[in-house]
Amino acid sequence: MTFFSIDDLLNAQGHFPRSRFVEYFSGKGGTNIPSAIWAFTNTTGSGTGVMNDVINEGFSVNTSAIASGDTHIDNGDIRWISPTSHIFICEQKRVSTNASVHSGCMESTTTLTNSFAFSVITDDTSGSFKALDTSDGSSSNSFLNSTISINTSWSTVRFDLQSSSVPFYINGTLEGTKTDLLPDQKMQQLCRTFNRSTTASEGRFRYLECYNK
Repeated sequence: MTFFSIDDLLNAQGHFPRSRFVEYFSGKGGTNIPSAIWAFTNTTGSGTGVMNDVINEGFSVNTSAIASGDTHIDNGDIRWISPTSHIFICEQKRVSTNASVHSGCMESTTTLTNSFAFSVITDDTSGSFKALDTSDGSSSNSFLNSTISINTSWSTVRFDLQSSSVPFYINGTLEGTKTDLLPDQKMQQLCRTFNRSTTASEGRFRYLECYNK
């Protein structure tokens, strides 16, 4: 067997180390990224990422002013997150009324598409409630709505991905447990903003933690 990196070697044959990733989204940041471990992607348009020069306002992921503008940060295709045993936590905020904001884990590096496995919590202006959205990469995805209406306030979101279920929490309250179309591939962490109009949109993130159990 050929290994192309230390990461490939350590994660070979379905092995998932008990890794923990924590990002506070503070400090100077880099060009379009909060720290060197992140990678920046514009799937559609020419959006930007910037550390906010305001206390406790974290890192902004901004789309460009085009329909379906799609901008995110991820782990640069280092897919270390187990699809059957991990916990994901994030503080996120949808700033723009025309935005869809997502945080979670995904298999693809290019876009959040149901052709690849993913599990994310969304605050989407096209919906009514914050929701857990998952895909097993079979070209299908499905949502489980929370009881929390979409809003432009900070929320602490969490999900506990297991082999056959994924309970998810918003601001410390269990909102539901999803059992269909769960991810089945290794993934990486993701913070994304998607534009629902032709006006630039913004999502903010001020804490992220993810670890394999």
